[in-house]
Amino acid sequence: TLLLVRREFFPPQPPPPPGARPDSTLGDADWQRVREGTLRIGPANAALEIVEFADFECPACRSFQTRTLGPIRRAYPNDVAVVFRHWPLAYHRFALPSARAVECAAAQGRFEQMHDLLYLKQDSLGLKSYPEFATESGVSDPDAFASCLGDPAHAALFEADTKLVTQIGGTGTPTIIINGRRLGSIPDSTKLDQMVQDARAARLASRQ
Repeated sequence: TLLLVRREFFPPQPPPPPGARPDSTLGDADWQRVREGTLRIGPANAALEIVEFADFECPACRSFQTRTLGPIRRAYPNDVAVVFRHWPLAYHRFALPSARAVECAAAQGRFEQMHDLLYLKQDSLGLKSYPEFATESGVSDPDAFASCLGDPAHAALFEADTKLVTQIGGTGTPTIIINGRRLGSIPDSTKLDQMVQDARAARLASRQ
């Protein structure tokens, strides 16, 4: 009987995902550094701020974006903000050109649209030109976009982001930091939804 009661009220915990690491909290200085990226989706005063170091050819990044992060952004547009930082992996052929395309779309105010489109159509990387992606993303000046793709300043930006994520302990894409807490594994939609709820409740409590 005692065994049955224990199983009912204290069910065995599932094992951590393969390769999972413990979460860790960044120091204030490091958190300020990682959240200073210019590629942002969502309000400046969001209760939950997600910084993601990612690669546009990374399958895990695509899965996180399309199955988890995208739906959460749409469900909580006033409570969730995303700061995107680049980590183009050397063994991904289209990672760097995709990162350039995103920066060039962002220069025309179309970062969110290009970001979402590249993940949605990741299988088309290398088959579809970046100017075509730009047009589909609503980029209004195709000539400026094409010229921007060759801007040498991008290299320094990508190098700086890559250096930063390794300094804070990132070991692979995507590396996700939420409100100063670096996650040891990629959250699923249930966990991320709960984090939004907790952040909203904490903000409400602080105002009372």
